[in-house]
Amino acid sequence: MKIVITDSGLGGVSVCASIEKLAYLRKEFPELELIFFNALPENGFGYNSMKEDFMKAEIFDSALEAIESKYNPDRILIACNTLTAVYPKTNFAQKTKTSVLGVIDFGVNLAIEEYYSKQNSVIIVLGTPTTINSELYQQKLIMKGIEEKKIIGQPCFLLESEIQKNPFSSKVSELIERFTKEAIQKISVDYDNVIIILGCTHYAYSISVFQEIVSKYFSVLFNFVNPNQRMAESVFGNSQSQYETKISVQLFSQAIISEEEKIGIGNLIKNESPKTYNAIKNPIIDKSLFSFRKL
Repeated sequence: MKIVITDSGLGGVSVCASIEKLAYLRKEFPELELIFFNALPENGFGYNSMKEDFMKAEIFDSALEAIESKYNPDRILIACNTLTAVYPKTNFAQKTKTSVLGVIDFGVNLAIEEYYSKQNSVIIVLGTPTTINSELYQQKLIMKGIEEKKIIGQPCFLLESEIQKNPFSSKVSELIERFTKEAIQKISVDYDNVIIILGCTHYAYSISVFQEIVSKYFSVLFNFVNPNQRMAESVFGNSQSQYETKISVQLFSQAIISEEEKIGIGNLIKNESPKTYNAIKNPIIDKSLFSFRKL
């Protein structure tokens, strides 16, 4: 089994790490090749800084074409809410025969499970501006029977970038507090429970910071929905096989990964996912991974 996990940055590394950890336990594959493909075009030029949707789609389309032609994967996991929102607009989505799964559906399904297991809940979706403005979460939740007024979309500009630098920095805490306050001000209904969707794969790295800050602002029960783990679990079935799985992990990027990023994220995964840790510590930097243009 060959799986490519892609993200516009390093948030999706958490999904790659979880797949590695689960593979040792599930023993379903004799061999598992994991490739993390950073679809960030270059340092300082991310998808949320692009003003036009067609540009985001064009660049991600180029990255997806490169993934398919270079690696010929059995499955592509878009471990990025922003890129999951962009994906339907790509040419690749219309023609590929490769299995492609986006993280947003996993988040929606988890939120629905929580919503219908509790009484009188509101749902807060935290995500990048691209994710929130696409309204994909909102639309999918409404289609599942949730009232629109019970869904709060909260864009968190640059939070993922700060988390990638250092998941526990004072700047991360400051931004989480600011966006939590903004989300609360948008709630217009009574509620007894709060469901918070971490609508960016980076956010899971700072879950302890989220918990500490959010607890200051809600006196009712609240819980976080983290789609990353559910996406990782989707790789595995109910096979009774007991292979001593041979696992390889590589990380490809044309953007430079700083030592600060390697340490900040690497330290969170190194004990349980050593091969993913080694991949982030020793990335394969290739300036010609995929083409893009700035308009």
